[in-house]
Amino acid sequence: MVKISKQLEQMAHKVAYLVKSYPEHKIGQITTLIQAPAIVINCSLWAAQDLGFISEPDPKTGMTKLLKDPTGLEMGEGLAELKMLLTLAFTHLAKRETDLEEHYISQWTQGFTAHDVLIALKQLQEEKVLAEYLIEDGKETYTFFTLYENREKLWGRAQFKKDPLATDKDEKADK
Repeated sequence: MVKISKQLEQMAHKVAYLVKSYPEHKIGQITTLIQAPAIVINCSLWAAQDLGFISEPDPKTGMTKLLKDPTGLEMGEGLAELKMLLTLAFTHLAKRETDLEEHYISQWTQGFTAHDVLIALKQLQEEKVLAEYLIEDGKETYTFFTLYENREKLWGRAQFKKDPLATDKDEKADK
């Protein structure tokens, strides 16, 4: 077996984490979440298999099974830095009673790989640092993120011209 680099091992850990986070996804769907050159994606999958984290994909279904939980595994300094940046940003946004919708997060995190942003947000939710909530305005559903301790405040409501969560009772009280 070829000795793999620390960077490839970290990518294998990320692959295992994605398989854990999306057990309903086929391997093709997992690979679309990874933003990297094809050789890195393929080698990351193979390394995750060689390290015993995931099974080989079932040839009939395309499903891959998680064999070893990647929780606590090293996923690299870039991911740790991103988690710290997100935590710091949301701490300061909370002072303004502001939550971010997922499209704003993607704009704020441009330059980071999409899979690192996805993993960082999921891990911060698992660690109860961040929380996610949905707001529907009758046409679309918006996903907002906030500090876990502020999850009930729904500050994302303020980003709409008309509060989509207001009830008839609320509207009558405003008049």
